[in-house]
Amino acid sequence: GGQGGGEDGERRGACVWQPLLRRLRSLRETLVSHRDFGARAAAACELSVDVCARAGGWGWGEMLKAMAHLLGEVYPRGGGAFPREAEMHAASAAYFACVAGDAAEFGRALARAQAHAHTHAHACTHGGDGMRAWAARVGA
Repeated sequence: GGQGGGEDGERRGACVWQPLLRRLRSLRETLVSHRDFGARAAAACELSVDVCARAGGWGWGEMLKAMAHLLGEVYPRGGGAFPREAEMHAASAAYFACVAGDAAEFGRALARAQAHAHTHAHACTHGGDGMRAWAARVGA
C-alpha cells in the first residue's frame, strides 16, 4: 500500500485508461507501418497525447512516443493544415520543461512552437496560447 492510498488510486486510474491506450497505440503503430501521415494519423496521435495527459504519470512514456511521431513525422510529412499543430508543439514544450527538466530542450521546443505560429497563417497561436488551449482540452 501507498501513503494515503495514492498508489491504489493511481493503479485504479491506470486500469481505467490502459485498455483505450493499448488500442490507440495499436492504431498508431498500424498507421506508422502503412506510412500514413494524414489527418487520420494526426487524430490518432493527438488523442493518444490527450489520453496520456489525462491519465497521469504512468502514461508519460506513451505520450512522448505519440508526440514524437506527431512532431517528427505526421505534421512535417502530412502536407496539410493541422488545426492542433501549434497546441501539440506547446504541449511538447511543457513536457520537456516539467518532466525532463531540460532547459535547452524546452527552449528549442518553444522556439519551434513560436516559429510555427509565425510562419503558418492557419495557426497564428503563440506557444503560451497553444499551451493554454491544450491544457483546457485535457483538463490540466
